[in-house]
Amino acid sequence: MALPRRRGGRPRDRFELLPAITRIEGTTRADNRAMRAVFLANGFVKEAHYREAWPGKQGEPHDTIGYGLLRRDWLGRTVTPVDWAG
Repeated sequence: MALPRRRGGRPRDRFELLPAITRIEGTTRADNRAMRAVFLANGFVKEAHYREAWPGKQGEPHDTIGYGLLRRDWLGRTVTPVDWAG
């Protein structure tokens, strides 16, 4: 299920608005340290690193970082680590 487009908001807003969703995902450029800090501060876990996946204004590629937050982690105030070896 796709989330409604809305700027800002917190995971709580999303999980309460859409009780059927089990996760929230987000991506940002690897060089966007501020946005990466926001994801981590809100309980998101780094789940992916896409090399040269985000085109810049001049066409130059940038790495992209993918984050996810599971409903069960949000409810339990826990973090389920990614099994990178699996």
